[in-house]
Amino acid sequence: MIKSINKGWSFCLYALSAVLLFSTALVQATPWDNLTATELEQQLTEKFSEGKYSPKGADSCLMCHKKDPKVMALFKGTHGGMNNSRLPMAGLQCEACHGPMGKHNRGGKEPMISFGPESKLSAESQNSVCLDCHQNTEQMAWHNSLHNLEQVACADCHNPHGSLTESALKQSSINTTCYECHADKRGPVLWEHAPVVENCANCHNAHGSVNEALLKARVPQLCQQCHADDGHASRAVSQSGINAFGSGKSCLNCHSQIHGSNHPAGSVLSR
Repeated sequence: MIKSINKGWSFCLYALSAVLLFSTALVQATPWDNLTATELEQQLTEKFSEGKYSPKGADSCLMCHKKDPKVMALFKGTHGGMNNSRLPMAGLQCEACHGPMGKHNRGGKEPMISFGPESKLSAESQNSVCLDCHQNTEQMAWHNSLHNLEQVACADCHNPHGSLTESALKQSSINTTCYECHADKRGPVLWEHAPVVENCANCHNAHGSVNEALLKARVPQLCQQCHADDGHASRAVSQSGINAFGSGKSCLNCHSQIHGSNHPAGSVLSR
């Protein structure tokens, strides 16, 4: 009887040890999908500090990812070129944007930087990768822009691996891209404002501006770029506050429906 009890205890202890070992293995091999955003950022920071890049570059990545058409599209776009030392593929290749490989390809146990709405990384972290290279005059004001403050990621609008549209946009045009968030500006409307229908970028700089609503210039100067040949629109005002043309929102004091109007009497976009 005593021997039987001892055997039972021995089996229980063995089983418990096996469970503990298995649990420890699971903790060590936790896929990054199960990590919190904070844990993910921490692991990626550690990987960057270690700097264990693959000696084979993109060849290491393509061993697993070459069957994904979204990945292979990179080589048809600007980022996949090798003819310019400033391009990612001419340097660290895939790891220039996605971070050092480390042990990622050994069972997929280490995370890489990912982009887009499915990524757990903050928009700020994602954007920091893009802004590492894209710091020209068009992007200089990004950090203080409304888009950045609203946590818009560069990958929300652009596909870094390339697309058939201008500037590797994910949608078919600039306006269609803007309408993804600004659906209220889509229309159709009874009275259209021609520059709005043509291209949102005629008036707005999506990458940042010191002006309200990411405008490329302040009104009335912005409006005068098209309406300068008309006496009303070209009238200079010596100082603000003199009349409705120069005070407050300037032209927008009267022409408030600048994106288009559905009012029967809205031909001048005033209602």
